[in-house]
Amino acid sequence: MSGDSLPPYSTPIPFTDMGRGILRPCLYVVIENLDQPHLRTDPIPMVVDTGADHCIFARELAPEIGINVDGDGGRLQRVFPLGGEPRLIREYPVQITIPQIGHRFSLWARFDSFANGGNGVLGYGGFLSFLDIRFFYRERLQILDVRSKVTGDGVGVGGFPA
Repeated sequence: MSGDSLPPYSTPIPFTDMGRGILRPCLYVVIENLDQPHLRTDPIPMVVDTGADHCIFARELAPEIGINVDGDGGRLQRVFPLGGEPRLIREYPVQITIPQIGHRFSLWARFDSFANGGNGVLGYGGFLSFLDIRFFYRERLQILDVRSKVTGDGVGVGGFPA
């Protein structure tokens, strides 16, 4: 990676210190409720998880953007958590903005509890499906390429099914 020049559609972003010297590939995101666009979070760090099938955000963030995860809103989906029993969980239409690259992605998001108190993960469905990301662990750097899977206005294509 050192000495290489990057194409104009690539954005290098350093890993984030999660405390105790642990560095993770994270992006700061703003989560917005598509049903109430005036409700949004401040930028918060989310781990980029190439093994996650979906974007899952901390349950505690939902009220901040007007989503009642205990109500009847959203749509029900069956999930199969690693090491857990299948269960039903609700998904809600949200838009995430990544200020570091200036792009927005619309997706169905899940809100759940995290054992480690994290903010959530950015997974394949609705996020990684729109861009290419390269990790350079020795250099603690991630590079996002968004040229081919995002429309000219920076909104992800296909991430928000009707």
